[in-house]
Amino acid sequence: MVNLNGIVSIDKVVEIFNMQNEEKIDLPDIEKGIKDYDLEGAFIDIHKDYFLQELVTFKNSFAALKKKKEGKPYYIPQKEQLLKYEDELYFEKTQEYNKLKAFIKREFTDGDDYYAEGICEDIYDRCTMDFNINDALNELQRRDIAFKSQAQAQKVLGLIIDLSNNVRIWENNGHTPIEIFQLMESQI
Repeated sequence: MVNLNGIVSIDKVVEIFNMQNEEKIDLPDIEKGIKDYDLEGAFIDIHKDYFLQELVTFKNSFAALKKKKEGKPYYIPQKEQLLKYEDELYFEKTQEYNKLKAFIKREFTDGDDYYAEGICEDIYDRCTMDFNINDALNELQRRDIAFKSQAQAQKVLGLIIDLSNNVRIWENNGHTPIEIFQLMESQI
């Protein structure tokens, strides 16, 4: 949950665990688990009644992130999907991600899948943190990738924007921007 949400209350962890498992836990179980589990090795910190991703601590952004998350429901994937987030490097490779990767591989890396993957992973990371299209484009520029035409530039911009609208981000409690928009729109 921490890798998907950035910060998550201990109560929410208990709630989600109990939703997805026959065996039920409570706060004392979590406290015991904290003692038995290597949180530091998992890049997880504890602040007040919250688990938080180490990056939140490093950037001293707990209060700001908590405020951005207010009023937004949690995205709770199926248990099998949620368990993939145990790996702090895991992210969903969506249709939008795969389209961007295929384009970059074809247009800029002479078919080098590994290089294209690295570029797209860096662009993906930019999309998850206070997205700015210029930051994403800088990932191409720092690799000396230049656009051959205006059409090619527009295509890349469109693919990056599509990706940015379909990444799971902490400030949306794991929802994508499109999902949050649809949730908020349905409440009107």
